[in-house]
Amino acid sequence: MKKTMTSEAPMKVSKTIKKGKSPNERLEEFRSTLQTSDIIISLHMGLGVSSVTSHMPKGSNRSISIDWLNKFEQAFPFINKSYMLDGKGELFLKWSSKEQINFVHSTEWYKSKEKAVPKTKGIYASQDLVNIALKKKPFLEILIEIYKKKFGTGLLPTEVNTVICKRIKAIRESQEGRVSGSKCTQEDFAKMLNVTRSMIVSIELARQSPSTHFIQRLGHDFSNEPGMGLKHKGKNVRVSYDWLLEDCDWGKEKNNMFKSHGVEVDDDRYEKLEEEHRVLKEKYFNLMEKTLNQ
Repeated sequence: MKKTMTSEAPMKVSKTIKKGKSPNERLEEFRSTLQTSDIIISLHMGLGVSSVTSHMPKGSNRSISIDWLNKFEQAFPFINKSYMLDGKGELFLKWSSKEQINFVHSTEWYKSKEKAVPKTKGIYASQDLVNIALKKKPFLEILIEIYKKKFGTGLLPTEVNTVICKRIKAIRESQEGRVSGSKCTQEDFAKMLNVTRSMIVSIELARQSPSTHFIQRLGHDFSNEPGMGLKHKGKNVRVSYDWLLEDCDWGKEKNNMFKSHGVEVDDDRYEKLEEEHRVLKEKYFNLMEKTLNQ
């Protein structure tokens, strides 16, 4: 079992590393301590669930890269990166009360709550009640509430947005295969978007919800890359996010599924795309939170 996180070359392991624990096992410790699931972790990281599951000791035990760890730290800023890397220190950073409050107030979990509701609805039912809990309860207890499994069993099919998975399949079936006149296979679709076939299979079987990265690929402009990207009536198009992510009229899917690439090539092009992706990620995250709370 590997005991280093790797970028292009293995990193040195601290002499304080705790015996018998690898970075993968510390990731499992994080999951079990927060009483959360791979699905919840992947949603907050903006990745597919397979990217998390494959790093767990009971998964493929895939070596954790520095890039992956950086994304993990961005999603969960209260974790101790040194501990995750080489076992030095404790799992969580020792935040001040102010840091704890600021973090909780920044979460969608907190922002989605009404300011005040009757206490009979639960100790975390409103922002006012959460603020009281922040003064009285351990920070870990509140973190568990934020990231806890929304279902007792944490079964994957329950936590996947099956509607979006169905729409992804419909997108693939609307495309022509890489061989003229043929149907678009999962392999063809994966190559068109430069992703793995296993990702397409997992999404279509509703084993995982598509990551924000995958959603962004559906909106990417592949006009300058022959054989890549989505086509409609012979032209490069992008998926309509309104159709994909909202409560669209499913019966009009052929008319609503695609949009032309409307971003002009100018100095502000990439800034516009970056803002579009930021808005997309926020919309997608909110949608998945809604799915998990159903």
